[in-house]
Amino acid sequence: MRAAPEKRTPKRGAPRRFEICFTHKAGAPFLGFVFAVNSRRLLAGLYLLLFLGISLGAGTLTLKMRQEYGKQRLTQQALVRQVAELKVKVAAQEKYLARLHTDSALLERLLRERLKYSRPNEWVFDFVE
Repeated sequence: MRAAPEKRTPKRGAPRRFEICFTHKAGAPFLGFVFAVNSRRLLAGLYLLLFLGISLGAGTLTLKMRQEYGKQRLTQQALVRQVAELKVKVAAQEKYLARLHTDSALLERLLRERLKYSRPNEWVFDFVE
């Protein structure tokens, strides 16, 4: 009968290690390399890679958002200019409307020219060129 292998316990405070072996065939090391890796270093490296990946993704999203913000800002400026122009136009039309309400001579002239109205016992001749 074989004796049970002796169980090794790591010393207190000693870093725990495990081996990663890339094998080509069962039991044979791949190109003769066997890597012994400190688990804390491996975890720190993985966390660093994760942090770098998240940072890269966040940076990419931030750049895209800044570009979109620039486009939106240009659009907003164009719309503000357009609103200002339309306000001027509306003010001019309101002034013209107020003049139509108060100026009877203007109203009569417009009715005669555009709608071909005439006074009683008056003839309107329309010449087409």
